[in-house]
Amino acid sequence: MTEKQQGDVITGVISDVKNSTAAIGKDITQTNIAAPPTAEELRELTAAFTTLRGQIERDAPADVRDEAVRQADALKEATLGSKPDVSLMAQARNWFLKHAPGLFGAVTTVIVNPIVGKVVQAAGDAVAAEYRKHFPEAQS
Repeated sequence: MTEKQQGDVITGVISDVKNSTAAIGKDITQTNIAAPPTAEELRELTAAFTTLRGQIERDAPADVRDEAVRQADALKEATLGSKPDVSLMAQARNWFLKHAPGLFGAVTTVIVNPIVGKVVQAAGDAVAAEYRKHFPEAQS
């Protein structure tokens, strides 16, 4: 009969790991922390929201134009505020789907922008998970 040993013996060799992670051990949890967006990327995203607002002002149906602009402004604040509010982002997109479907694609394009993915990832795993749940088409 073989005697049981106390503890685990874990060995491994890792080499040439440059742009990925590796771990050796037991009960390991790893979290990839994406780089937050740069100042230039935030300027690009702000410009995308400005362009979207202009498109909404120009193309939204007259009977919902004022509310469409408010929704776009709320979307921008929900995305670029101190902490992204993914549920408000989803509400805004759903509003456009229901009331101004011709602008739904433009709104979605801004929401799934890779820079938005960086913004939500920088806010933490819970926010990023909620973002992926509401916007599975995003590449965050």
